Amino acid sequence: MIEKLYHYAHALESRLFQLYELALMRREGVDFSTDFRKKIWRNPGQTEDWVNLARFIKPSEKVILVDIGANVGDFTADFLSIYKNGRAFCFEPVQATFDQLTKKFSAEKRVVLERCGLGDVDGDAEIFLDEQSTLSSFCKYTDEANENYNVENVQVEKTPCRRLDGLAFNRNDERMLIKIDVQGFESEVIRGGMKTIQSADAVLLECSFAEEYVGKEPSFSACCSLLQECQLYPIAFQDFGRLLSNYAFERDVLFVRRDLLQRIWFRNYEFN
Repeated sequence: MIEKLYHYAHALESRLFQLYELALMRREGVDFSTDFRKKIWRNPGQTEDWVNLARFIKPSEKVILVDIGANVGDFTADFLSIYKNGRAFCFEPVQATFDQLTKKFSAEKRVVLERCGLGDVDGDAEIFLDEQSTLSSFCKYTDEANENYNVENVQVEKTPCRRLDGLAFNRNDERMLIKIDVQGFESEVIRGGMKTIQSADAVLLECSFAEEYVGKEPSFSACCSLLQECQLYPIAFQDFGRLLSNYAFERDVLFVRRDLLQRIWFRNYEFN
């Protein structure tokens, strides 16, 4: 009984928080579509990141998205629908997944696609594949993670790997959002892109809080240290998703520039 009440209360609180934030933003002139608000009720886990991001980077602003681990492009598609003045650079290492990504954005001029992984060295790397494309990884999952994910990682594919700092984005007066979703390779991506990340306004990082990958410590602490060097600080932790544990084993964490941290206070909301 307590378990059911807890999950029900948490699910309701997560939805109400997002709707409350949207109501406050609307008073500031930031309005999300009716479809987006309905989506909060249906699947708050898919809307939460965008509600958090909009508090720090308004949808009306010009923004470059660097989508590292773009998969089939769902995140980028949501970005383009919310940030009308945005454009995106997508990086995806798995060939079959990249083919789907290419098909999705074949007619979209605001998107640049590249089939490669990102890390701290330039060269070729082997990636372990999974039927569920979001679980393909340069790292092997631990036995405990496999119990949750049911990942086999039997097939291996070779892919080019590049450093973020070796890429050019022709940035003008745009803000920059970097999204990193690379299944255990987060620290390597950050180390290979410190110069670029220093100029970012926000980083949305999927990272681990428990041991998920063989021979690798949970990545949150190491990534925090690296991003602090770039003057980026964690401000929002993904809340939705507690089917496996009451505690985070893997979550999206939003880091923003130090000068943006003050935007969390009600007294600094623009309608005051």
